[in-house]
Amino acid sequence: MIDGEVITHRVSAIIASGAKIVVSATGAGLGLQGLIGAASGASKVLLEAITPYAHLALCDFIGRMPDRFSSDDVALWMASASHRRAQELAMREGRLRDNCIGVGISGSIRTLQPKKGPHVVHIATRSNDGFAVMTVNFEKELLSREQEADLCDTLGLEALFCAVAGSTGVSRTPFVHASGMTSDQLVGRPTGPVTIVPKKVPPLSLGDEEVFGKPVFLSDGSRTRLANLDKDLHILFPGSFNPLQYGHERMALLAEQMTEKKVVFCITNKHPDKGELAEADLVSRAEQFRWRWPVAFTRGDALYIDKARQFSGFGFLIGADAALGILDPKYYGGVIGRDAVLREFRCLRTKFHVVGRVVNGEFISPENLPVPPEFEKLFRPVTGRWDIRSSDLR
Repeated sequence: MIDGEVITHRVSAIIASGAKIVVSATGAGLGLQGLIGAASGASKVLLEAITPYAHLALCDFIGRMPDRFSSDDVALWMASASHRRAQELAMREGRLRDNCIGVGISGSIRTLQPKKGPHVVHIATRSNDGFAVMTVNFEKELLSREQEADLCDTLGLEALFCAVAGSTGVSRTPFVHASGMTSDQLVGRPTGPVTIVPKKVPPLSLGDEEVFGKPVFLSDGSRTRLANLDKDLHILFPGSFNPLQYGHERMALLAEQMTEKKVVFCITNKHPDKGELAEADLVSRAEQFRWRWPVAFTRGDALYIDKARQFSGFGFLIGADAALGILDPKYYGGVIGRDAVLREFRCLRTKFHVVGRVVNGEFISPENLPVPPEFEKLFRPVTGRWDIRSSDLR
C-alpha cells in the first residue's frame, strides 16, 4: 500500500493551497476523489468530480471524437475541459482570482477478463503554469486490479500535488507503493512492474516563422493557413478574448450544436478601439486555447464588413452588443449607408449567429434586435445567456 503519511501530506498541501480543482477520470483514477474528499476542508478546493465513462459521455465532455480513447491527448483534452469547468464554478462563486486546476485521467488497466492491449494510464493537469502529463505503463499480469487502481489514484494525487506546487511530473519526495519501489526508482525506468514517463507540455513557440505565416493555431499546438478554413465546416467567432472565459466557450459549444460546424475563435491583430497586438501578445492569446479550441489570427479586418469580405460565405458568432453596432446607422453616416453595407453582407452570403448580451444594464435577446425586415435572414438567434465579461476578469 502507499505510505499513508505521504498521502496525508499531499492532500493537506493541496487543501492548504486554496486551488479550485475539478477532476475527471474515465475509470482508472476514480479513487482520487476519495483520497481528497476524505480530508477535512476538501470541499473548499474540490469543486467537482466527473466520470465520463461511456465513450459518448467522454466525447460530450471534451467536445470531440478522439482517434483513441486512452492516450496522452485524451488526458490533456480532459484536463483542459476540467480546468474550464473549474474556472466556471470559481467565477460563478465570485472567486475570479483563484488558481484553477483541471485533472484528466484516461487509461485502461487490468480487469476481470485478460486485456489484449497494454495496461496504461495517462494523467494530465492544466493549471495557471500550463500543462503537464505523465504516462504510466504496467507490466501485464504482475499487479492485481486493486494494486493498479491504487497506483492510478496515488499518481493522480501526485500529479495534482505537483500542479499545485507549480512543478510537473512526479515530485522528488519519494513514496513507496504496492510494488515495493519508490517513485524515484520508477521515473524513467525502462523495465519493471511500472514505468512512469512524466513530461512538460512546452508552451507555444513560433520558431523561425512569424504568426501570419500560418496564423491558424490548432488546439494541439500545430498550425495551418487561413485558406484551410472551410465555410461548410467552420464558423468564426471574432473577439479579443482577453482573457478567454467560460461564457465564450459556452457560446461556442452551443453554436457548434446548432450549426454542426466547428467554431474557430478569431482575433484580429489591430482592434479599432484597443490598438495593435505584438506577435508575443498574439502567441500569449493563443496559449489560452491549447487543448480547447482552434484560434485564427487576422490582420486588416478590424470591421465586420472587412471580415465578411475576407471570409465570404462564412457564419460569424457574435453577441447582441456587436449586432447592435452592426445595425446602428451612426457608424455609416445614416440609414442609407447602413443598408448598403447590410446588402453587401447579404451578397457575401454572411450569416450572424447572435447570442443575447447585457447592454447598458439591459439584456438584449437576438429576437429583440432592431433588424430591418429586409435583412432578417442575416441574423440567426443562438439561445443561452452568459453575462460574464472578460473585463470583469481583468
